[in-house]
Amino acid sequence: MAFCDSGMKRGQSSGSSRLLKSGAMPSRPHGAGGMGAAMAEWIIDGEPSLDLWKMDLRRFGGQYRSQAYTRARTVEVYSTYYDIHYPNEEREAGRPLRLSPTYSRLKELGACFGEKSGWERPNWFAPNAAAADGLAHPTGWAAHHWSPAIAAEHLGTRQRAGLFDETSFAKIEVSGPGALAFLQGLCDNDMDRPPGSITYTHMLNRRGGIEC
Repeated sequence: MAFCDSGMKRGQSSGSSRLLKSGAMPSRPHGAGGMGAAMAEWIIDGEPSLDLWKMDLRRFGGQYRSQAYTRARTVEVYSTYYDIHYPNEEREAGRPLRLSPTYSRLKELGACFGEKSGWERPNWFAPNAAAADGLAHPTGWAAHHWSPAIAAEHLGTRQRAGLFDETSFAKIEVSGPGALAFLQGLCDNDMDRPPGSITYTHMLNRRGGIEC
């Protein structure tokens, strides 16, 4: 059994709050003990005590409804299973799938794209590498799938300004008379700000763990 990211599948079924699913490739029996404990917690407590997002069924977003995308990605993942996978590696099969309105313009400007949930997102802009002389850069394994443009763009944004396309980010609207109280209990920053304010925050679960 091969999945489109070679990871395990665990978690609550989208069709029923009472149904939990569990699946793995044949090479994963070494995880049986820990996974058994996690599934027991899921059944008894409604959630595992550890962060199992990389195994959670919910990581498969709407893009996986595309059979062509899922088939191409599954073949790629399975065929490269024993390759050396360096940090920040990007998969190529099935792309591009989801494009923002700015995609063509960003590509014209030299964007090198990565993929998140099927969205094409710029990781860096190749022409900016020329402005990175003298800036810090990683070595060893971390230097793979990396560009000097990253350091130049980071510094440029800090010292001047930057513009980011956030089409691929989720947008959640919370409204109504209890909205502030709800957000104050959900977020780890103070959300009681004037209208029009921007507040950077995490949303937490009941144990204080970060959900998003």
